[in-house]
Amino acid sequence: MDGLSVQKNKANVTVILPDNTKLKGEVFLASYSDSHYGHQKVADILEGDKLFIPLSIKDEDRVEFININQVVILEGELSTPEDEEKLSMGLYHIEKVKITFANNETFEGAMISEVPKERSRLSDCLNMDGKFISTIKNGRYFYLNKNMVTRVESIRESTPAQTDQPVGENDEPGIPDSAFID
Repeated sequence: MDGLSVQKNKANVTVILPDNTKLKGEVFLASYSDSHYGHQKVADILEGDKLFIPLSIKDEDRVEFININQVVILEGELSTPEDEEKLSMGLYHIEKVKITFANNETFEGAMISEVPKERSRLSDCLNMDGKFISTIKNGRYFYLNKNMVTRVESIRESTPAQTDQPVGENDEPGIPDSAFID
């Protein structure tokens, strides 16, 4: 490695744009984070000060630069056992939510917020600094662009037969088919 290059890790992601285009590829992560202990995470890139992020397109030898303001949903890294441990220790406020986008498609998942208990109302969590709402579903992180969201509501656990949500082709209630990751 030459003296000017920086060692980067890669994370597989899927980016969904406003026209429902899905881009699968890899983002580049630094070995360390400027904002917390440990390596850089996908959320660090989304919440950073860069408007365009490089995305190495899967199975192609090219890189596209994606405007993060136009990312509707980004599916990120698998949650790790360390993440699960932090979640189980109560270090985060976790609330199941239904999120509606401007195109009326919906997403259901567990919103994750790092807030003290006295600031854990849904309105507090949604109005925290940051451009994206962090959620977890089926062991993966989904980052939802706040500027693309029109409504958020807290939901109670229910079965698909008890919901008014349309069921997509993958039989997961409340998540638009466009948000499914192949």
